[in-house]
Amino acid sequence: TQYAADYNEVKALGAANSSLRTPDQTGYAVWWMEFAEGSVNRLARNLVTARGTHLWRTARMFALLNMSLFDGYVAAWDAKYEYNTWRPYSAIREANDDGNPLTLPDVDWEPLRPTPPFPEYVSAHSVACYASFEILRHAFGERVSFTMETSTAPAGMPTRSFASFGTAGEECADSRVMNGFHF
Repeated sequence: TQYAADYNEVKALGAANSSLRTPDQTGYAVWWMEFAEGSVNRLARNLVTARGTHLWRTARMFALLNMSLFDGYVAAWDAKYEYNTWRPYSAIREANDDGNPLTLPDVDWEPLRPTPPFPEYVSAHSVACYASFEILRHAFGERVSFTMETSTAPAGMPTRSFASFGTAGEECADSRVMNGFHF
């Protein structure tokens, strides 16, 4: 039942031609396409500069931030190949073969963005974002409002603002469903 719910969510919201995905959801799906190490290091640099953070605290925070990214990627990629689960692109097109009567195939289904060529579970991007935002939360506190920039922003959307690191992490993870990449 849970798989069918997740399947149907990405089938409806992650489709290239989704009529249910809002313009904002489409925007942040594309906005979060930049690799996490670029966007979170840029954010961290902006935060320490704006706050005048002492050099040794800054150096420690960047070391922890990038160790968390590296460790997160190692764990995520290990899980991807340990569990080797199919992406929504294949699952939706081949649902007749999944043994679940609650999932109906759509052989013409296309995701919002082209599907990466490696296993689905777990979302490395989500892991990297959550890991790095946890380090930033410890360095700056949870209730920090901030604006992030990205190099993959769609026209007219160069930045996004967040009330907390947790909110940014949730949106980062949700972007993978909106792109049609993950359940």
